[in-house]
Amino acid sequence: MNPSPTLIDEIVRQVMKNLSTESARGEVAATSTPLLAKPAVPPSILTQKVITEEILSKLASSIRAVTVAKTAIITPAAQDYARDRGITIHRGQPSTQATSISPTKGLCLIDSRSDNATGAWSDVTRRLTNWTTERLTGTTDIVARIKSVIGDAPQIIVLSTDPWNVACLANRNESIRAAVACHLDDIPMIQKSMAPNVWCAATDKSFLELRPLLRLLVSVNSVASVSNRIGT
Repeated sequence: MNPSPTLIDEIVRQVMKNLSTESARGEVAATSTPLLAKPAVPPSILTQKVITEEILSKLASSIRAVTVAKTAIITPAAQDYARDRGITIHRGQPSTQATSISPTKGLCLIDSRSDNATGAWSDVTRRLTNWTTERLTGTTDIVARIKSVIGDAPQIIVLSTDPWNVACLANRNESIRAAVACHLDDIPMIQKSMAPNVWCAATDKSFLELRPLLRLLVSVNSVASVSNRIGT
């Protein structure tokens, strides 16, 4: 049986009425239930004494503000990185949780551009637990880090593409005695004459050249220990 035109009109009216009712209910629900605002990304708190580009690069991409200690050193590379990516750096209260080096540990600072040095250092210290290793970018960041930990680390070794410049800039601080280790035979004489608390080594050497040099530097505790190792 075919429906009459009157029945079809009635069905259409009922459908339109139902649609209007559902639409009205949806509008009421939308106005009575406020949308939850997307929470703002909280600023990140950095406790390091020296804020470097590498530290900032490890932050989540959503971070747009960081808080550092009032006394924190912000390297030029870190400042450029923050400016380029729209990150605002706030100085807060001096941090009591700033990263420090254990008095029983040495610190090795490796220029992140020196991949060959990383392998030699890892080989020398793979069984040692009394060394902390950090990778930094460039002379400026390395020197800033040396100055910030010189009172905490009993020994600092720097593997840099420009160790002479690192040593020169670091020695402007009266607490630092930085020397460049070029050859094995030079180390005992340098140790005896100035007792460096920072040793700098060039990274343009091969793995086989760097490894014995680093082994000797790691073992430097006194003139006698250096001399004995050279003799063997």
